[in-house]
Amino acid sequence: MNTRIRPAAWWALGAAATAIVLACSAPSAETGSEGGGDGEFFNEAFDSFAPAEFSGEGDGVVELPEGASQAMVTASHDGDANFAVSALDEGNQATGDLLVNTIGGYEGVTALGMYDLGNEPVRLQVTADGAWTVRLAPLADAPALPGSGTGDAVFRYEGEAVTWNVTHDGDSNFTLSYHTDEGFEMPLLVNEIGAYDGEVPAGAGPGLVVVTADGDWTIGNA
Repeated sequence: MNTRIRPAAWWALGAAATAIVLACSAPSAETGSEGGGDGEFFNEAFDSFAPAEFSGEGDGVVELPEGASQAMVTASHDGDANFAVSALDEGNQATGDLLVNTIGGYEGVTALGMYDLGNEPVRLQVTADGAWTVRLAPLADAPALPGSGTGDAVFRYEGEAVTWNVTHDGDSNFTLSYHTDEGFEMPLLVNEIGAYDGEVPAGAGPGLVVVTADGDWTIGNA
């Protein structure tokens, strides 16, 4: 198989790329995972590279590992002011991929390179007033989709076509996107501010689920 998930077109992004997400935390380990295959599809569909971790205090720049134009980005920050992580191209111009933009402490997981917003990213710009860490890993390393979590997160889904019942109890922007190898997909399933409770259809996996949230959320079969 030579399948590869290409970034979604810019018009599918909507308002998600510019959303300000407040005080997110990483998802807790939960039961009720969907799918759980051997990950062969994800290894072929997304960039493969050796994981790398970076840390600093205050503003900084992180060079992406070779071949890491798509990546799972786990970030943390212990400051009080703005914390942002954004992608830059070879000319240090913003690609438009704003991974994190929050105030104060942060801990969460986001996905780099899922939208075709500009030139290929080669580094990340970190804006911070406190200590921070950024860990880059292949998207194939994402865990299986659980039934619930908190804050920003990235998961694999390998189940059948389904209608998901989705909830969120936070105050800021909440988005749910689902990326597969379908060429004309609209990956943004939910894009709301604050609390949310609704049903959305999702096609059969394998695919990548990306959650942006500042509160607790659930994703279950309707």
